[in-house]
Amino acid sequence: MPVPEMTMKQACEYLGVERPTLLLWVRKGLVPGYRLGGRWRFYSEDLDKAVKKGNPENEERRKDDDAG
Repeated sequence: MPVPEMTMKQACEYLGVERPTLLLWVRKGLVPGYRLGGRWRFYSEDLDKAVKKGNPENEERRKDDDAG
């Protein structure tokens, strides 16, 4: 069964975040995504894994705390 694919807008709504936040998480490698025809796409399964692993924003803070 194929994994549902989401657009940037759908992924933002799914995660409850704004577009700049999701882009930041993608650039930092906290949430996987890929570009198809110049547009971002996300698999719901990958988003679920990122959330289950822990809030990407909290993970980002932990890395900053460890470095400081």
